[in-house]
Amino acid sequence: MLEAVIESQTGEIVPLVSVEAKGELSGVFLRMSVQQTFRNPTQQPMEVTYSFPLPAGAILLEAAIHIRGAVYKSHVDKTPSARAKF
Repeated sequence: MLEAVIESQTGEIVPLVSVEAKGELSGVFLRMSVQQTFRNPTQQPMEVTYSFPLPAGAILLEAAIHIRGAVYKSHVDKTPSARAKF
């Protein structure tokens, strides 16, 4: 998989509406912020899985999901702990 995808538990792909990316280069480091907007094509709530591939060497520092005014923030674990949970 080479792109971000939101997929419902029934296999339906939730359409990506827009993407906005901003970055700041400092020496050899790039701090990047990506905002993606997806839209549920149905009138019903969906249980979904969000996949966002990262290039080798990239580090995810934070993720937040905004749904109808509510904000859900991620908890990022160190690699050994994350692998054990996954």
